[in-house]
Amino acid sequence: MQKRKKIIGLLLMACAFTLSAAACSDGKDGIDGVNGTDGKSAYQIWLDNGYTGTETDFLEWLKGEDGTDGKDGTNGTNGIDGVNGTNGVDGKDGVNGTNGVDGKSAYQIWLDSGNAGSETDFLEWLKGEDGVDGTNGTNGIDGIDGVNGTNGIDGKSAYQIWLDNGNTGTETDFLEWLKGEDGVDGVDGIDGKDGVDGENGLSAYEIFLKYNPDYPSDEEQWIDDLVNGRLVRYTVTFKAYGQEDIIKKTPFYNANILIDIPQVPELAGNIGYWDYTEFDNITQDITVNAVYETQGLTYSLVDDSYSVTVFENATAEAVFIPQTYSGKAVTSIGYEVFRDCSSLTSVVIPDSVTSIGQSAFKGCSSLTSVVIPDGVTSIVDYTFYDCTSLTSVVIPDSVTSIGISAFKGCSSLTSVVIPNSVTSMSDAAFWDCTSLTSVVIPDGVTSIGYSAFRNCSSLTSVLIPDSVTSIGDSAFECCTSMTSVVIPGSVTSFGESVFEDCTSLTSVYYKGTYGDWSAITFGSNNTKLDSTTRYYYRETEPTLNSDGNYWHYDTDGVTPIIWTVKQDEE
Repeated sequence: MQKRKKIIGLLLMACAFTLSAAACSDGKDGIDGVNGTDGKSAYQIWLDNGYTGTETDFLEWLKGEDGTDGKDGTNGTNGIDGVNGTNGVDGKDGVNGTNGVDGKSAYQIWLDSGNAGSETDFLEWLKGEDGVDGTNGTNGIDGIDGVNGTNGIDGKSAYQIWLDNGNTGTETDFLEWLKGEDGVDGVDGIDGKDGVDGENGLSAYEIFLKYNPDYPSDEEQWIDDLVNGRLVRYTVTFKAYGQEDIIKKTPFYNANILIDIPQVPELAGNIGYWDYTEFDNITQDITVNAVYETQGLTYSLVDDSYSVTVFENATAEAVFIPQTYSGKAVTSIGYEVFRDCSSLTSVVIPDSVTSIGQSAFKGCSSLTSVVIPDGVTSIVDYTFYDCTSLTSVVIPDSVTSIGISAFKGCSSLTSVVIPNSVTSMSDAAFWDCTSLTSVVIPDGVTSIGYSAFRNCSSLTSVLIPDSVTSIGDSAFECCTSMTSVVIPGSVTSFGESVFEDCTSLTSVYYKGTYGDWSAITFGSNNTKLDSTTRYYYRETEPTLNSDGNYWHYDTDGVTPIIWTVKQDEE
């Protein structure tokens, strides 16, 4: 017995050492050691310790000896009567009874009663005797014809009535008589007074003064200014973020100068300046923007434009990136410029920016919203990673790709509109966006990357377009609120664990014929829902079992294939 315990202890220590080694974090790779001698199996160690027998004998030996029987316990009290069981299975059908004797026909009974004749005679016999004819009724008396009424007297014509009233003449005279007499001539009207002469119209100079009362010169000078193009006053529009535009006009006609320049509004504690200074030589309508540089921004000249490369203001709540710096456009935001700026709630990116660097806003946990300008073509890797307060984002039509983990961890993001310009959606793009409820993937996207929407636990629906040809591993893993999904027939590559732990998902519809489906490649032979169920398919043409749980198709080639939940099988 002691020897057995020793052997079992050695085996358990070997297993524990193996598990412990697997749990440690990886160290640097050491130099490859010399291959050790193959270890003995537990069965071989048993044999070496003097035992004999087969592996079955060894397994039986491992079992402990039976313990001594315990004393009988005291009888317990009677338990409460159990609930009646369900009805048992119906018994087998009993043996069929013997056939009864055929009954006699009415004709046979008639014969047996002493009658003779054919069936026709029998049918005639069934008829009753004719009834007695009834007595004819008495004829009615003819009615008496009624007496014809007398004709009424013809009425008189209007002409006759006219004659009867003492008038004489023909019917034409009667018609003339019907006309009324001519009315009395009206009195001539009084002649109207002569109209007053109209006022003389305004001259072009007078009309100009009407709308430009501040013009300082006489008509002669005005004509000279008109001929020489000096009557133009230019408009200057001052813009500051979040403020109403301030509109000014140059006050003089003979000099293009603006004197009344407004103060730059202070914004979020940042004092700024206008991005234009030549107010003494205005030659056209212009727009002037407020620039705020007291934010700790550092710029680097790249080619012929500037890039924001450093931000040193950890407590700033708002950032306003200017369109220009030192007379040149600001066109990019560099790598990790605003990373981990936890106080930053808003950022204004000008339209001049066409490039935003990797991890530019990573870890900005207080950032609530951002508008990406139209010129940006790519949201690169980790741009808004872990921006946990970001609730909305506007992606312009200029963007064609969304990088790795671009919005990963944006747990407050409730909705996102991905424009049709996007054709590439990289791995983990929206991983852990736990508040995202729905998403429409645009028609141009051809692949959905690894863990693209993993753990989007509030996601109830997703629209996958026909342009998608591949869905990566774990793309929708842990989307626990999603109940169904439609996969277009264009998909030819399907990764592992795509819907693992989607505990509310009951069906996946594949919009294609079997010919489409047979071309799909899978990451493995299953893609799990959870530890006990999975979506199941066969490498060969499927047949629909009685439980209806295989991915099947209709032979008409039109009805969608349905991939339904099946218990895990080996």
